[in-house]
Amino acid sequence: MTYDDERRRLLSGPAPGESPGGAGTITFMAWAPEPTMVLNRVREALFAVMDGSADGWPDHEEWLRLLPRWLVEAAAPERSAEDVAASVAAFRSMSAEERAVAETQPWALSEWLYAMQPVEREWNWWTGSVGGASARVEVAVPGSPVALGALEFLLRAAGATEIDDDR
Repeated sequence: MTYDDERRRLLSGPAPGESPGGAGTITFMAWAPEPTMVLNRVREALFAVMDGSADGWPDHEEWLRLLPRWLVEAAAPERSAEDVAASVAAFRSMSAEERAVAETQPWALSEWLYAMQPVEREWNWWTGSVGGASARVEVAVPGSPVALGALEFLLRAAGATEIDDDR
C-alpha cells in the first residue's frame, strides 16, 4: 500500500469494497480520558511522517521540527548504541510479565523514527473511530508476527492510558 492510500484512509477510512489484503487487520483499543484527542494526535503524527518523508528520510534535527511537539516531548531521552544493545539483551531475558511492563515504556525518538521508516514499518493505517472512553484503531498487516511497538508507543504518547489489541 502507498502513502497516498494510507493518507486517504486516514482522512476518510477505507473505500467501499476495499480490502486490506495480507493477513487482514489488527484492532487496537486505546482507553483514555480524551479518546478523540488520542485519535486526532495519532493521525497528526502519521501525516507528519508521511509528509516529512515524501522526498526522502529527514535527519533527526529536521524530524524535531516536523513532528508534533507532544510526540517529541513524550519520547524518552536518546541512548547510546551500547545502551540500546544492553536493553535488547535484557529484554530477551525477561519473563512475559516483565516484557509487558517494559513495552509500555517510552521510546527514544530515534528508535521510533527508525521503526516508522517505510522499509521497517510493517503496518498501515486502515481505520479509526471513537466510542465511549476508547479510541479504536485498525491497521492492515502483511502477515504474522508483525512489529507493532511503534504504534503502541504512538498511542501512549497521544494520551492512551491503556491499550489492548486482538492479536
